[in-house]
Amino acid sequence: MKVLVIDDDTSFCEAISLYFEAAGHDVASANDLSQGLLQSALIKPDCTLLDWNLPDGCGRDIIPSLRRSGPGSIIMLSALTDVHNVVTALKAGAANFLFKPVDLAELREVVADAGLHPLPPPPAGQALTPGPMTERQMKRKLFEESVARNFGNKSKAAKELGVTRQTLSTWLKPDKT
Repeated sequence: MKVLVIDDDTSFCEAISLYFEAAGHDVASANDLSQGLLQSALIKPDCTLLDWNLPDGCGRDIIPSLRRSGPGSIIMLSALTDVHNVVTALKAGAANFLFKPVDLAELREVVADAGLHPLPPPPAGQALTPGPMTERQMKRKLFEESVARNFGNKSKAAKELGVTRQTLSTWLKPDKT
């Protein structure tokens, strides 16, 4: 599997690169949007880990270009926990959204959910967090939080999230097991 890490935090890029390389994957990294687009065009990654905030702009803005360069999954990363950021990244085409600091166990699950080759378990002693949510579970959680903020008004919640009430109703359907 070819992995592209686009993040301005070089320490993060190195750590994630080591993790994927230990699993036998090819890894490239870039520290800004323009380098990321160039690397994506060159290597056609199976998975791109894309930071929200980069020196030359917002990672979300290049998701359509990344999608055109190949079919690989895009996993958005951010230290900003704004609900609007998650929704806009998913709407733009990201397969998932992880908050920093990224838990390796969660990253492993998200990569597996994206249909990519599995990664090894995280190193011993790594603090584990609850498993990642499916896209529908994430959307349901965002909706429920928005409804709570809007005192139960689903129309206001839909408007806040920038979707129709019909879209919200699909988010609330139970996952198929």
